[in-house]
Amino acid sequence: MTLRDRLEGLLTRTRSAEKQAELEEELEVPPFPDGVGYLWEWFMDLSRSRPSTGFGPAGITYSEIQAWAALKRVNVAAWEVDILRALDAVFLGCIAEVRADSDGR
Repeated sequence: MTLRDRLEGLLTRTRSAEKQAELEEELEVPPFPDGVGYLWEWFMDLSRSRPSTGFGPAGITYSEIQAWAALKRVNVAAWEVDILRALDAVFLGCIAEVRADSDGR
C-alpha cells in the first residue's frame, strides 16, 4: 500500500472539512516522471530498514545500499546511488524540520 493509497483512504473516511482540506492538499503532488518511480520504491525499501541513532533516524550509508543491492540482486548505477542519497538527505531534513517545529524552535 502506498502513501497515496493511505491518504485517499483517510480522505474518504474523514468528516472534518479542515482535515479533508489538509489531505487534499497533500494529495496534490505532481506524478513521478516516467522511468524514475523505481528509485522512489528503492528508497522506500531502504528507508524501512534504516537504523536509529537514538535521537532519530540515521542516514542510509553506502554500505547499506551495497548490502541491499546484493540481497535484492539489483545492479545500482553510481548516479542512482547519488539520487538515493539525495532523497535520504531531503527525508532527514524534513524530519529535522518537523522536530524543530514541534520543539517550538
